[in-house]
Order: sequence, then structure tokens, then C-alpha cells
Amino acid sequence: MGPASASDAASRDHDAPGRPTRRLVGSLSAAVLLQWVGAGALLPLLPLYVRHRGGSDAVVGVVMAAFFVGAFVFQYGAGRLADRLGWMPVLVAGLAVCAAGSLLFLVPGPIVLAVLFRALQGAGSGASMVAALAMVARAVPLSHRGRGVGRLYGAELGGIAVGPALGSLVGVGAMHWLFLAAAVVSAVQAKNLDGVNLDFEGVGSADQAGLTALVGTVAAAVAGGTTAVAGGGSLPGIEIPSAGLSLSGDRCEELRRHEVPVIACARGGETLLDLRSVLPADDAVIAAALRGLEGR
Repeated sequence: MGPASASDAASRDHDAPGRPTRRLVGSLSAAVLLQWVGAGALLPLLPLYVRHRGGSDAVVGVVMAAFFVGAFVFQYGAGRLADRLGWMPVLVAGLAVCAAGSLLFLVPGPIVLAVLFRALQGAGSGASMVAALAMVARAVPLSHRGRGVGRLYGAELGGIAVGPALGSLVGVGAMHWLFLAAAVVSAVQAKNLDGVNLDFEGVGSADQAGLTALVGTVAAAVAGGTTAVAGGGSLPGIEIPSAGLSLSGDRCEELRRHEVPVIACARGGETLLDLRSVLPADDAVIAAALRGLEGR
């Protein structure tokens, strides 16, 4: 292994996610796996169940499609809602909605109501998947982000693969147990994930004095007071006292061209980097980008 390879390996080890982040990815993967095992277990039996309840071929088709329609429609709204309320509340709410949709199948009524119940299952699954992916993208360092996302999609596909086999073993005569099991699994996962603390939630509440002290560790820049603005339009006009790095001149384009692009803003003839929006795992990325500016 040459010097460059050794350096790359050391960098990857430094950027490796910490134990809380690994625990988060593991919990999300388990939630996705179990949820899709429950959803997949219904797939081979649901057409038979609908027919047994007097549904026509058209009703069977609509019921089967309702899950994916619900997921498709609510994923977009779930993403916007997550940006405003946070990803964890949307994830927990999605799992709760999925549990409710499964429980409603146990309530006697016209078979056409199965379309609504199946759509609720899809809406909950779609919302929770969007929230889980967003959490992984935000919490996992860039060097390991692909693995984190891959674990979620692997868990989803694993659930879809295992679920139908389990459902076929139960049989259509015990569908009520499958609906109940799917509801319990979603509800338990919602309970387990509710209240989990995320590393990146501390970004908005970081102490200004601590941020200023952090700036002092980067010799290439000068510490300065600044303000952070909440993104996404969720708190219009609200500024949060912060601290950042100040470089003379407009160096934004050079920072964007770094191996890992660093986004800064140019103001008053200076380049400003607000540290409130930087995760601890990315400190080394900022330092490397600033070292790359030396001598230019």
C-alpha cells in the first residue's frame, strides 16, 4: 500500500461513523426490515382474501395497487413535513399509520374499505422510508453514506423477499393473525424509535462559546461572530448567534472544487463558513479544504 493509499485509509477511518450513528442505522434497518416483512407477508394472500370476502377482479386489482399509490402520493408530502417538523416524528408517525391500516383490516365492513386500509399501509410505509433515508443521509459521514443507504434498501428488499414466504405458510384462513402481526411490528418499531437522540440534532443548539473555541483549532482562519439562519423557510427572519471561519477574499469557488465540496458564502469581501451547520465528523473535511487553499 503506497503513501496515498495509507492516507486515504486513515481518512476513511477518521470519518467512520461513531457508535451512536451506527446504532441509529442499525435501528432504522431493523425497522425497515420488519415493516416490509409484515407488508410482504400479505402480498400472496391478499388477492385470495379479497375474493373470499366477495371482491371482484377489479377490486382485487385496486386493493393491490392502493398500497403503492398511497406510498407514491404521501412520500412527497412526508419529505416536506419532515423538513419542518423533523425526520424522527415523521418516521414514527409513518409507522403508526401503517399499524393503523393493518388493524383496520380486522374491522368488519364492506370489502371496498380494504382499498383505504391498504392505501394507509402504503402511506405509512412511504413516509417512514423517506424519513429513514433522510436521517441516514444527514447523520452518516459522506465516506460511509452509500453503505448506510445500501443497508436500508437491503433491509427493504430482504423484507419483501422473506415476507411472502412467511405469509404463504400462514395461509388465507389465518389472515387476521397476519394483519395483527403487521400492526404489532409497526407499532413496536414506532415505540422503539420514538425519542431516539440523533447526533445532528445538536447542530441547532450548539453553544456559541464552544463553536468559537472550535474555530481556534483551525490556524488558517480567523474566528469571528456570525449568525446562522434556519433553512427551509421554517423560521423566516430568525437568526441564531453562531461562530464561524473568515477568510479574506472570495474563496467560495475554490472550496466548492475541493474533493469533498465545501459550501461557503461570500460577504463583504470575505469568505464565511458557519460552523453551526457542520457536523463534528466533518471537521477534518473543513480543515483539509482550508489547508488546500494555503499557498494559492
